[in-house]
Amino acid sequence: MVDKTLFKGLRLLETMAEAGRPMRLSDIAQANELTTSNAYRLLQTLKLMGYVRQQPDRPLYEITFKLFEVSTQIGEHQDMMKTARRRLQALSEQFDENVLLSVRDGASSVIVDRIETSRNVRSYTRIGERAPLFAVSPGKLLLAFAPDDIIAQNVASLRAYTARTVATPERLFAELAQIRLQGYSVADREFNEFVRGVAVPVRNRHGEVAAAISISGPLERFDEDTVQTFLAALLATRDRIEAAWFEGYRGGI
Repeated sequence: MVDKTLFKGLRLLETMAEAGRPMRLSDIAQANELTTSNAYRLLQTLKLMGYVRQQPDRPLYEITFKLFEVSTQIGEHQDMMKTARRRLQALSEQFDENVLLSVRDGASSVIVDRIETSRNVRSYTRIGERAPLFAVSPGKLLLAFAPDDIIAQNVASLRAYTARTVATPERLFAELAQIRLQGYSVADREFNEFVRGVAVPVRNRHGEVAAAISISGPLERFDEDTVQTFLAALLATRDRIEAAWFEGYRGGI
């Protein structure tokens, strides 16, 4: 079933983009076969979300660069995933463990790529799987560098998935500060009582944390020495991904 309001709002944005110039409310309404009041309500919603703005002291509306920013972010993630794939594959083959590429979507961590171990005893994950940011290693890494409102959402939704989940605001704030200082995160049986994981950030060309790469697996294969070995390999893989990704922007690959 089509959501008529969403349909009208997106069509309105398309009309303004195609026009390529500021438009009057009456012209926007006429081009979209809307009443002036309906067009005005849609514009106010889009204005509130940052997609359109009204020129100061003039009855003209124009599109902002937010659509461009959103499309750029999508393109960046796709480029990064393509760049990362074979390097994550090599990392998984090195240790025969699950290697994940995760991004933040709102207040959740989402797996966007996964290289799975061939071992019989493994942690089970799937592409598209979501987890609370505060409870998994890539999520905690992404949360540490997230905006304040996302951190606040996670604090408000804290809950103990296991006895080891960081489930109080004080502990979470302290751990996020530590992650920012050390540059990596570890989750020790916090979402699944039999699984450990370690994650490091992947930054875009602007220096922003765009994703996290991680290794996760059953507790019996993740002692402290192993975690440090995984961490060193993750950091080296991250450096290769970023170097190739940035080179891609310069036209090298």
